[in-house]
Amino acid sequence: MPEELYIIGNEAFYGCEVLNNIDIPKVKEIGDGAFKKCTALSNIQMEDVTKIGSSAFEDCKSLSAVTLKNINKIGINAFEGCTALTQVTLEGPLSELSNDVFKECTSLASITIPNSVKSFGNEVFYDCKNLTAITLPDGLTKIDAHAFEGCATLKEIVIPNMVKTIGTSAFENCSSLDSVVINGLITEISNDLFRRCHSLRSITIPNTVRKIGLKAFQECTMLTEVTLPPALTSIGEDAFAKCSSLASVN
Repeated sequence: MPEELYIIGNEAFYGCEVLNNIDIPKVKEIGDGAFKKCTALSNIQMEDVTKIGSSAFEDCKSLSAVTLKNINKIGINAFEGCTALTQVTLEGPLSELSNDVFKECTSLASITIPNSVKSFGNEVFYDCKNLTAITLPDGLTKIDAHAFEGCATLKEIVIPNMVKTIGTSAFENCSSLDSVVINGLITEISNDLFRRCHSLRSITIPNTVRKIGLKAFQECTMLTEVTLPPALTSIGEDAFAKCSSLASVN
């Protein structure tokens, strides 16, 4: 690529199905859909990129690793459906992970996220079946709906101190999740939040919580013990339905 190339526009290489390698060392911005459906693209050098548009690499099914050292914006669906993507390293002043950005990256096993990130969008890691562990950034304040839904091998999660809201179904169908620590400032366990987390055995709900939503723990079949907070005023329909091992509620 030319040394003075700094911007790649919208859909510039959309659907170039045999493109397998590209080196863009000085490019700062990649437009919407720029490499979407480049299904053979397995290697791209873009460490200096600061902005990636929506769907920029969507359905790049051969892309295996991404390193971004100075990123400040990643658009929605940017890496959705990159089914060979196993490792992601993000550095820089990034403030959010947008909706669906790593949705259905079914091979993703490792991701590094900077502490500058304050929010996770809807379905950001939806159906990332090989994501066994993740360290949430200390500055995180919001986790949107379905963020980790279907992360079937995720084993543990620690919610940082600054988190104030966790959306509906954020951890639904995380069937291997057996350890949850909630350190945040949440006031509600939202609807379906831990529904069908079949490996979850115990949970202490923070003292700040006043409401447990509909089906929040439904079908957590290994759940044996729950500690409820003193400020709790409402438990929703089916909140603990079909928790067939539940023996103690304190």
